[in-house]
Amino acid sequence: MENGFNFDTSKVRIIKENVSANRVEDPKILEWNQYLPNDFEKFDESQFFVTKVGKTAVEGVLLNPGQKDVNVMLSGWGSDLHSPIGQIEIQQVANHNPDKTILAFSNPSSGRSSEIPKNVMREIKKENSFLPYGEMLAEAIDQKTFTNQNLEKIFGFSLGGRLAIASANYLGPEKVHVVDPPGSKDLGLLKLAKKFIFEEGKLAEEYLKYSKDKNALKIKQEIDHDSLASFVKNILNMSPNKIKDLFIDQTTIMSKAGLEHDLRALAETKKVQELLFSSPTLSRINNPEEVLVILKRIAQLNPDMLVIHNRLEGLTHAIGAGGQTNVMVGFSKLN
Repeated sequence: MENGFNFDTSKVRIIKENVSANRVEDPKILEWNQYLPNDFEKFDESQFFVTKVGKTAVEGVLLNPGQKDVNVMLSGWGSDLHSPIGQIEIQQVANHNPDKTILAFSNPSSGRSSEIPKNVMREIKKENSFLPYGEMLAEAIDQKTFTNQNLEKIFGFSLGGRLAIASANYLGPEKVHVVDPPGSKDLGLLKLAKKFIFEEGKLAEEYLKYSKDKNALKIKQEIDHDSLASFVKNILNMSPNKIKDLFIDQTTIMSKAGLEHDLRALAETKKVQELLFSSPTLSRINNPEEVLVILKRIAQLNPDMLVIHNRLEGLTHAIGAGGQTNVMVGFSKLN
């Protein structure tokens, strides 16, 4: 690890803090090379679906149908189910959790998902809260979950983490697991863009140059070009309303301090048994110390909900915690 940054993302040291019990557990190493894909096939069109919540389309994909337990995956800003990296993440989660039905969704204004309706966005802006869209997403999830199935976990990274918290308010899964969802403090749109594009981007360049996790690096390099091409194609096909929703409205809300509002609502519903919040220690989006202060307040609101804070040493928001090939699968194995 140089300058605190872990160039070997196949091995990540995790400090687990039981916030509810005010206890720090012994560090452990999560090795996830075993989760890297050996090959990659695009989803069959029959695996996709589009549900309607009112007039709003929500695109999804269903893998391992018919299992008792259902896990929902929500990825980061701008993610859709058609990019190579998104499909690899979802496929690997499904492959390594064959006893779970996996539901994954394209984010608003991505893929075939509609933009967030204007009336819903107005409600979101009042509290910088994604709860109003979470209610819509919850209905989309509920449409694909059968009465004899158990909604075990909603997992989300970055924006997907905010949407996981928001939808869980209405669904009440057993567990909510989020990785570095933005909104722990006010940054403002320009500062958020600077931190993500330039600061996180610089570390991404260092990772590409110095990575010791050669297997992951090789796969990342092979799919990055295609994933970027998919993102650009998505933008070129967007309506003006989708462009405004994605690049202005969603990012503006993420740049403001609305995370605690949504976590408080989650705790007060008393529906969720466990909240697992993972913080990359070098994230430019959140500060783990500030996140821990928020989580301590959340734990006091609902003593029956187990609140866990995982510190992911030497990782940033973009490297390791999010769309880096194998990592989603590694997190699907955390408990």
